[in-house]
Amino acid sequence: MRQAFYIIIFFSFLISAHGQTSQTDSILVDEGQKLYSEGKYKAALNSFELAIKTNPNNVKAHRLKGETHYRLKNHKDAIIEFNRALALDSSDNKSLLDLGVSQSLAYFKTHKIDFLTQSEQTLRKCIDKNYEVAFANMQLSYCEFYKKDYSKSWEYIHKVREIDEGQVNRKFVLELLIVSPDPKGVYKLD
Repeated sequence: MRQAFYIIIFFSFLISAHGQTSQTDSILVDEGQKLYSEGKYKAALNSFELAIKTNPNNVKAHRLKGETHYRLKNHKDAIIEFNRALALDSSDNKSLLDLGVSQSLAYFKTHKIDFLTQSEQTLRKCIDKNYEVAFANMQLSYCEFYKKDYSKSWEYIHKVREIDEGQVNRKFVLELLIVSPDPKGVYKLD
């Protein structure tokens, strides 16, 4: 941890002394990714924040900062960063998908319906862009479950099954079976 702190201080000095924003923010993002992969999320967050201070238009730094907030269960902060990344690059499909998931989790944590509505809209955009369609459909199944629209939840489960059966969350299917039988009879409680 101490080493990460000194590295961040060193890069801060570089930024102020030399102003090499493009190269410096890239180095900070790389360092943040390394820290993230080591499970040092708070240090990674600091590195991404410095990269953004160096270059506020760094899409990757915003996305990775969002992913780090997501990992730390700071879903509202994650949503902010994914939205910033998308404002800079609307074609950033990874940020779009992560935004939808974060919105869903923010709903689950707060029960504010706006998060659920936003999540559904965001996940449908992923499907429209043909990005991670099975995963997005699985997330939409959760959204319908939260709204207690079990028939729609089952529709999404079966879409996922058709696309990639390995993406079907079996634990979730059991939860759904407890409240509603599978209309197609594919999944059953034994």
